Amino acid sequence: MRRVFSTVYQFKIELLEIKPSIWRRVQIASTSSFRDLHYAIVDSFGWEDYHLHDFLIRDPYSGEEKLITDMTNELPEGQVVCYDERKEKIRWYFRKPGRTALHEYDFGDDWHHRVIFEEELPRQGDGMYPRCIDGRRHCPPEDVGGVSGYAEFLRAMANPRHKEHKSYKEWWGGPFDPEEFDPAKVRFRDPVYPERFIEDYW
Repeated sequence: MRRVFSTVYQFKIELLEIKPSIWRRVQIASTSSFRDLHYAIVDSFGWEDYHLHDFLIRDPYSGEEKLITDMTNELPEGQVVCYDERKEKIRWYFRKPGRTALHEYDFGDDWHHRVIFEEELPRQGDGMYPRCIDGRRHCPPEDVGGVSGYAEFLRAMANPRHKEHKSYKEWWGGPFDPEEFDPAKVRFRDPVYPERFIEDYW
């Protein structure tokens, strides 16, 4: 989907609590919503996006912490005020380089991403955005059991004598290289029609 915009926002996104660090550097249109940013995160990492998610960010004007989420999902009970990720624009919050947000994906495995706004840049030509321009290391598999489950998965996959090696390998579908990542292979879905990938009709 082509959009009219003249600048892009560059973010570094880090998956927390895992060492060595797993991270991505992405560029998205400055006109993007938090829903667009969510898809840029999950697609650049390789998540399947079949779990719930939200953003926690401080409003630069009021200082209020805001929970920005997909309002079509079941919302938490209580006094939590949620904001619709389709309506909230990234440019309202990421006013200066260094501003951060917390993105949580999968409330069972509890994957937390630190989203760091690096800079606003001129759009390059009439090319396609979002773009993943850099990153390191393979994303953990879906439903692996969070940080501790991923650590156990890596131990088992690296040791053919491990009692879970065979079952994990069958579950994953073959060998797993935790260092593998190629930004050129990242494909981004259309936030309006998530079943479509932007690259397929650009």
